[in-house]
Amino acid sequence: MRSDDPTSATPRLNAYATMLEHEVLSRVGAARALLTHPGAKGQLVESAFRDALVSVLGGRFSIGTGQIIDTRGRTSGQMDLVIYNGDQILPPRNAMDPALFLVDAVNSVVEVKTSLTLAHIDKIMENATTNSGPKHVKRSFGYGDTIPSFVTPSAFARLYMTPAFGLIASDTTVTPETLIERLTTLDTMITRVSGKAEYHLPPLDAVFVLGMGEFRNTYHFTNDGPALVTHRPRPDLQEGNWEYFSSEDKSRSITNTLLAAAAWLHGISPRIQRRFSPALHYFMEPGNDPGNLSEVDVRKFVVKNPELTRLSPHVHPPV
Repeated sequence: MRSDDPTSATPRLNAYATMLEHEVLSRVGAARALLTHPGAKGQLVESAFRDALVSVLGGRFSIGTGQIIDTRGRTSGQMDLVIYNGDQILPPRNAMDPALFLVDAVNSVVEVKTSLTLAHIDKIMENATTNSGPKHVKRSFGYGDTIPSFVTPSAFARLYMTPAFGLIASDTTVTPETLIERLTTLDTMITRVSGKAEYHLPPLDAVFVLGMGEFRNTYHFTNDGPALVTHRPRPDLQEGNWEYFSSEDKSRSITNTLLAAAAWLHGISPRIQRRFSPALHYFMEPGNDPGNLSEVDVRKFVVKNPELTRLSPHVHPPV
């Protein structure tokens, strides 16, 4: 559906996101005019992007900043924006206070840049080499945890085993052709754990530059289906595993880059049905295998347990 189709919702959504994007750029400009220290300026830019993403992502996502840890004690470096869910314990007291996030409660990670350069892409490769990127930490899965049947092995490796990793920038002086050429160098990375080559996955999944467009990594295993459910057709540029979609192309449903980033973050969020809180993997010894677990009908469960019937008048009957 075209972005200018008056019978669709996309014109309103793009218009709203464009206003948010202007607000981000205004705050970035104010930070540049006010501050010269890169760290202080970077914090203001991160806050601007965080507020905009909160406005478009919705209530089931929270955004913080800090490091990520897994059950093996592996930690990431400092992550700009960590999109996490209700499985997180010890959350930050204030939104942008640095915190330590359980990877099992993290949906995705976004790195923020004021002006994207080729050196930033090279730094992501360096972080992947030194095991300080977000792809170094791994989620844990417990008894009875389930995922949708449409998830391919490639999607599981990129989005379920590790958090998705995106980069967003307010602007860049690099051309799309040069950027996509440099991004393809990331696909040669071998991700290593404990000094051993465990798997081959790209360390970066997507790049969004306001006013320019989006770059998406389509990497998937040989003979496997697509790794992303948020595929977009007709890229303006394509090289290696990367595809570029210009924000100038008004034939697409989403033309605003900020809205495209929000849609991508929604689409790649892992759909994991947890039978037990993943926090238990961090604080408790593993128990005995309970065997084959299946879904339980709440009403039947209450009926079979009279003590619950007395305590749950709103559950029985009816549900």
